[in-house]
Amino acid sequence: MFQVGICLMSLCGAVAARGEEKRPAHLRPLQFPDTLESWIGRYSRQDGRIGRARNPNADEGSLFAQAGYDKPAEQPGEGFFALTQMLQDDTKSAAINSPPAGEPGTGAPPLISRLPPPIEEARVAKVERLPATDDSAPVVSEPPPAKRSEPATATRDPVEVAERTQIPGTRELFPMPTLEEPMMLPGEPYYEFDDEPVATQQGISPYKSGFFQKLSTTGTWLANGSGIDDLGITEIENYITVAVPAPIREWPLLITPAFNIRLFQGPRITDLPPRLYESYVDFMWVPRFTTRWQGLFAVTPSYYSDFQKSDSDAFRIQGKAFGIYDWNPGKLQIVGGILYLDRDDVVILPAGGVIWTPAPWARYEILFPQPKLATRFNCGMGYEDWVYFTAQWGGSTYSIERLSGTQDRVTWTDFRLLVGVERKLDGGAGYRFEAGYVLGREVSYASGVGDFTPSDTWLIRGGITF
Repeated sequence: MFQVGICLMSLCGAVAARGEEKRPAHLRPLQFPDTLESWIGRYSRQDGRIGRARNPNADEGSLFAQAGYDKPAEQPGEGFFALTQMLQDDTKSAAINSPPAGEPGTGAPPLISRLPPPIEEARVAKVERLPATDDSAPVVSEPPPAKRSEPATATRDPVEVAERTQIPGTRELFPMPTLEEPMMLPGEPYYEFDDEPVATQQGISPYKSGFFQKLSTTGTWLANGSGIDDLGITEIENYITVAVPAPIREWPLLITPAFNIRLFQGPRITDLPPRLYESYVDFMWVPRFTTRWQGLFAVTPSYYSDFQKSDSDAFRIQGKAFGIYDWNPGKLQIVGGILYLDRDDVVILPAGGVIWTPAPWARYEILFPQPKLATRFNCGMGYEDWVYFTAQWGGSTYSIERLSGTQDRVTWTDFRLLVGVERKLDGGAGYRFEAGYVLGREVSYASGVGDFTPSDTWLIRGGITF
């Protein structure tokens, strides 16, 4: 059975070789082995097999002579450098633009027509006039050698030969690394720290492209102490933001209705209402006058009360006006303006500062009265994680009804130092968690009756935005 298998494999190889001989040379694919040594072995075996088919009585030396090169050297290294030298000399003198060997009318022997076209042209120039073993063996004449640009040397480096003997349509036998792609040494990381990763360049936007912008809810809890003048507060804030062109999309008008609740625990020394409410609609216009100058103007009709009695003091008009100059676009902005609060303690408050973005992972809002220093510590496809420190000036003025039935106004004020972590999503969505310390707390009445100063406390806050 083994001999039958060998016979079948030999028969298939002969049929495939015969069909390859009939195929035009310019239609044969260029198939090179990975190394020059395997190229030598493959074509040596093919030429020897075909040579024996043509002349079974020929010895090994004559078979390699018919193929166009000498009998392989006894040492593998000698044959390797000899064929490398031959390829370098032949490709310089071969007529590359001549018709492919093996075509009708060229007189090339069937053996040469089996090689790929670029190798055929180099081999045609090397084959000398040999005595024919039979009447059917064709004879190939050597074309005149091409002019050499430099004298041939006796010995050459095989790498230099491979670089200079690149045949059109083939790949280099000795590919060398390019200077544009530096080689990596063992132990070096695959990544570099020169630019931002792909995921950080995704461009998280604080706004959505459409009418609906944001829907947010936030809860804050201030701890209550054990003293009679201590004050605990639970705050629930809700708002929704939509945008309309005014008059174009690049100059949007942001409309934000909101409703907030303040729940008080204590104190026991005054008749502060247990609940206070605030509702407002903020109309904010953001025009861009030039490539560097931008405006921010807002008018906010609001209502601050305990909802016990309707009072004109509960209705207030608040607003703000800012000018923003891009000193270094994308890096540094200068902000200046005023806040109209219409509170009993503060009516108008100047505000401003700078917004510095030294890198995509850092944003420093050095603004009064609410600074914020943020840095990004993680990012991914469609999200960014930030940690930040901020300070806030809280409080407001409310119209209330005292236990005696008289109408009064109460103003509470505090300062809050917060540390938070936030995940930002594209379009302004995300969620955050904050913790901090509350100090400078004061509660005062317009009548001056029942003022007190709560002790410092701490707070926690969480919020989510869609």
